Amino acid sequence: DEELIRNQDDEFNYRLLKNGFTIYLYRKIRSKYYVRASFDKLFKQYEQYGYWKVYVNKKHKTITTLRQMAPPLFVLYLLLTPFIFLIPFGILWLLLLPNIFYYILLLYFSFKYADHSITNFLGLIRSFLTLHISYGSGYIRGVMEFLILRKSPSIKQQVLTR
Repeated sequence: DEELIRNQDDEFNYRLLKNGFTIYLYRKIRSKYYVRASFDKLFKQYEQYGYWKVYVNKKHKTITTLRQMAPPLFVLYLLLTPFIFLIPFGILWLLLLPNIFYYILLLYFSFKYADHSITNFLGLIRSFLTLHISYGSGYIRGVMEFLILRKSPSIKQQVLTR
C-alpha cells in the first residue's frame, strides 16, 4: 500500500492472513539489519510505527492484533500512575502490580541478553523502554489525530527517520 509511510509489511501481512493465506518463516534466509544511530532516532522510528498502526487500523476498520495494544496501554498506565497514590493503601498495591511486573520483566530480559556486560545491560534497559514508550506514544497520537480529530497523516510523521 503506497499510501503508507510505515507499517507496509505489517499491513500486507494482515491482508494475507485475512484472505486465508499462510505466512511462512524460512530459517535459511539471512538478512542484514542496520540499527538507528541514536536513541533519539530509534524513538522517532517506533513513534512512527505506533502512529501509522492506527492509520492501518482505521483503514481496515479493525485492530489488526491485540498485541499492539500493550504499548499504548502501558504509556497510559504510566501517565496515570501518579494519580494511583490518591487511592487507599490496600488497593494501591494492586494497581502498582502491572508496573512492578513490567520492571521485573525488563530487568530479566535485559540481563538475559546482556552477555555479561553492564554496558549492554544498561543499553538494553534503555532500548526496551524506548521501544515501548515511543510506540505507545505514537499510537496514542494516532488515535487522537485519526480517530478523534479525524485528521490526515501529519507531514512530520511522513518524514522517514533514517
